Amino acid sequence: MYLSQLYLNLSYFSYAYGHNSHLKIYGYTDIHYIKSSKVYNTLVNPGVKQKVITIPNEKAIKIDPAFTDERGAISNILEEDICHVAIITSKKGSIRANHYHPKQIQYVYLVSGKYETVSKDMKDDNAKEETLVVEPGTLVITPPMIAHAMRFLEDSVILNLTTGHRDSKNFEEHTVKHKLI
Repeated sequence: MYLSQLYLNLSYFSYAYGHNSHLKIYGYTDIHYIKSSKVYNTLVNPGVKQKVITIPNEKAIKIDPAFTDERGAISNILEEDICHVAIITSKKGSIRANHYHPKQIQYVYLVSGKYETVSKDMKDDNAKEETLVVEPGTLVITPPMIAHAMRFLEDSVILNLTTGHRDSKNFEEHTVKHKLI
């Protein structure tokens, strides 16, 4: 299914950054607020078809090239205040994450390979685990307080971006362990 809108729960961004913060994803041009029983931040991308997989905990967006010619393609992934960027390689069968971030948003772009993501909302005692298989060229957005884990189905390369600093010496300041897989 191709959609031109992506819905993100505004409370995650308000919690982490205050009510005046905005998330920007390349290609999305207008930000609208919808008043309803659930408040959503809607990013509208007119004229560009994006494959958006929406599950309550995490969002997965298939990123299509913004420009292509005989030299290759340019795929714009994200426009956001990012404090940490890492390239992570994972062997088939390996497990990563099994944690959540109290205040940070995490973006994972799958460059190559395939993995299964499992997530759970830590703010809801009755929340159920959700699972999604992620294919290359997909950006997975994990808001604060969403526990997540990855099981790699193939040797994979991911680009990991976060809105907060990562310091392995002070791991507990930004990451809380929570086993899902």
